[in-house]
Amino acid sequence: MGNLTLRFAPNGPPQVLWFCRELRGRRWEIEVIRFIERNLLAGQVFVDVGAWVGPYSIFAGELVGPSGKVYAFEPDAAARRSLEQNCRLNNIDNVEVSPLAISVSSAGATLSYPFSPKLQPIQCTSMSMLSVDPNAPGEKIPTISLDDFFAEIGVIPDMVKIDVEGHEEEVVEGGRRIISNPSVAIIIETHSDILRERAIDNDFLRKLDRKAMQLDRNHLVLTKG
Repeated sequence: MGNLTLRFAPNGPPQVLWFCRELRGRRWEIEVIRFIERNLLAGQVFVDVGAWVGPYSIFAGELVGPSGKVYAFEPDAAARRSLEQNCRLNNIDNVEVSPLAISVSSAGATLSYPFSPKLQPIQCTSMSMLSVDPNAPGEKIPTISLDDFFAEIGVIPDMVKIDVEGHEEEVVEGGRRIISNPSVAIIIETHSDILRERAIDNDFLRKLDRKAMQLDRNHLVLTKG
């Protein structure tokens, strides 16, 4: 990724092989990689909300170095095991992996695995989705808001990447204090129609006094409004 060579275990979710081919061919989220590489500095704090198997967590861990820190949140147990394995494979020890899902509060959520007919399974880097509906079917998991987590440990991150398959509005609602801070760079994945319809609109961003800059077809960076 970028100018760094990273290694990923082949025994993770089946989508990992597709991801590795795309990454090797420099076809995977190039503008996001460049943005992080240009703006994340040694000693800083990076937050990976929806870390999957860890490409951005490991990349950021290399960039911030031993004096920096990465907080990786991944509630999907299979993806999280691969994330931890990949950190070890790359000798990255500054990534703190959490099973908590980032949401609007600590009230809990449901993790489900709906299949989207718009996406071929091999091309989906994640198939899990979160719902705060108490009646939704799926695995009940613990949650915490972005603001509460970092208030508890007394840390203000420098960069936050959010990729949570349609749960972005809840993540941002629970992270208003951090996300409205203009010194914090925010990257939001926008590959799903759900996000475009529910979250990233003018009223939603106006609440945070931030505006969105399109980084590429599938990603927004939030800037000061």
